[in-house]
Amino acid sequence: MSDKSRPPFDPSTIHLVGHPLPVLVSLASTDNSTVDLFRDSFLRPILVSTFAFPGHTAESLPTCEAAHQLESFKLHMSALKEVQSDLAVFGLSTDDISTLTRIRDTLQLPFELLSDAQGELADKLDLPRFTDANGRLALRRCVLVLEEGRVSRLLYPLADARDAGARAFRLLRHGMEPF
Repeated sequence: MSDKSRPPFDPSTIHLVGHPLPVLVSLASTDNSTVDLFRDSFLRPILVSTFAFPGHTAESLPTCEAAHQLESFKLHMSALKEVQSDLAVFGLSTDDISTLTRIRDTLQLPFELLSDAQGELADKLDLPRFTDANGRLALRRCVLVLEEGRVSRLLYPLADARDAGARAFRLLRHGMEPF
């Protein structure tokens, strides 16, 4: 990636690499189950892409940044699995599970979306957030790779939502990009 296309350095996530995952945080999943990222990260590597869907409706979904980001992962899913065949991929948002289910179904995503509607995981990891136009806390775009109970790799910031899947592929294949 050229310096020109690289987003400016943002130190707000530097604490995440190596950070242990919180225990006993169950996140609602769009497959009607709950996911414990701490526990599951001991079973296989997990890639989590955080996203926000602030103020959008189902009708505006095709044009929003979150849709571009999620579709980027959809397009790169086979490449991600080539690098790590047992990789689990999730999207994570502070939106409620019914909204996330609608997004997953509309975009026909090959992975589940997780809801951190109460912000428990975001608070415990101190994930980057912003307040949306409706006054709700929403997650900024980042990619976390979780292994053996901790955050092992990170992509942040993700300035271009359409490039998220390709950058995640490079992260898995080559490691972290320099700050």
